[in-house]
Amino acid sequence: MGELTLFREDTTDLVALFGEFISDEVAGGMAAGDTARTYKRETEQYWRWCHRERWIDPLTASREDVVAYRKWLIERYALASVALKLSAVRRFYAAAKTKGLVAGNPAGDVRAPKRATTGVEYFSEGELTRILQAVPRHTVQGRRDLAILGLMGLQGLRVVEIVRLNVGDLRIVDERPHLHVVGKGGAEDLLPILNSLAVRIRQYWETSERDLSPEAPMFASTRNSRDGKRGERLTRRAVQGLCATYYRKAGVTGRAHTLRHTAATLSLKHGADLRRVQAMLRHTDPKITAQYAHALNRAEENPALLIPVEV
Repeated sequence: MGELTLFREDTTDLVALFGEFISDEVAGGMAAGDTARTYKRETEQYWRWCHRERWIDPLTASREDVVAYRKWLIERYALASVALKLSAVRRFYAAAKTKGLVAGNPAGDVRAPKRATTGVEYFSEGELTRILQAVPRHTVQGRRDLAILGLMGLQGLRVVEIVRLNVGDLRIVDERPHLHVVGKGGAEDLLPILNSLAVRIRQYWETSERDLSPEAPMFASTRNSRDGKRGERLTRRAVQGLCATYYRKAGVTGRAHTLRHTAATLSLKHGADLRRVQAMLRHTDPKITAQYAHALNRAEENPALLIPVEV
């Protein structure tokens, strides 16, 4: 089957429109490039589904059509993927609505089923140590990866924050290293970091033999790959991939985001108060930070420890 034809000659090119919308509206205009590509890919899947399964133009789809699409997704994908795909569809209709191509958003209230809550997942001190020790120190890529994993596992940076960092974002304030971080929704912050992490970043730069102008990416690809050319800004998929690689080497399992949970939970375990951890993670709601303390308390206060019976 050929490409799906969606547009009349006098209709706005939805591909270009959607790209502009993502660039301008998502994350307060600070959406990473791979974010736009992800939304575009997921929306195109929806367009193909409309044509092949319902024989309709997406611009004429109803809420019932989107609900049917959700059912189709649930039968084929994990719930996290379903949520992402439906989010892309909602964004698509929001973009179309801004241009007057649709009257409303048929996907506006169609959400993925909620995943069961399993608590906070984090690595122990020993596991985090093994992850960091699995990184080679003698290669440019290894020095880069060590700095990235350290920022995520000790300072709690998100993957997207790692990707957005520029060389000029490493700054000295009151003789201490800080990072200018652009977080969720484009929120900016000046985050103090460990001296050792600043040293690791500079060690990587000194041997990288690449552009180190202030606007250049702090962390760049060291070789040509499907995620980009050498010297280009790392994508989120690349950062997630390097995390997975070192997890395997260390014999642990988890997501890239598990490192952020680890930074929070281990900080609390070793005496940091909630306010300081909240500031490090840049949480606007202290209840979000409190979940790490709750997870830690549950492990340390497990009532089963009081039962005088050995297995």
